[in-house]
Amino acid sequence: MKKRLILGLEKKRFWQLPFIAVLLALFAGAIWCYANWLGAGTFDVWKLVEQGNTRDLADVLRWRPGVLRSKDVGGRTLLHYAIQENQPAVVKVLIQAAAKANAKLEVGDTTLEIGLWWNHPEIVEALIAAGANIYPKDRALWRKKESELLKQLGARTRKQLDAEAKQGKK
Repeated sequence: MKKRLILGLEKKRFWQLPFIAVLLALFAGAIWCYANWLGAGTFDVWKLVEQGNTRDLADVLRWRPGVLRSKDVGGRTLLHYAIQENQPAVVKVLIQAAAKANAKLEVGDTTLEIGLWWNHPEIVEALIAAGANIYPKDRALWRKKESELLKQLGARTRKQLDAEAKQGKK
């Protein structure tokens, strides 16, 4: 007696074909989900910062806080990138998610220096309020120039921000 094969299965076991198809579909779905989960890594986060998408960025940072430590080829963190792209709302979200306000590039430029360089007073104020060091010890030559730039931008110092906060509480 010859066995009849249908798609490599004996006729008796043909009922297993739908189960195999379901298992393959589940396996393919699991691979797709895992690949998309991995895809929510650094590349997509950089795009969220560039677009100023604070809601999705906050979700990613909540579920994957290690993304804050990611750097691009030039050594820029997400905070550096948000400052360069002039995204003050994103800067505030990153600071709330524990981004270092005194983060430095590989060449030594701090976030505050980048904010001053790109002429973003709202970002400079947010960094100062977050505790960014206005006068880094290793950058003594910049001290005078930075204080002059702060005055020109009209950015308020940490003391002024604290005084305003105290007046607002009264």
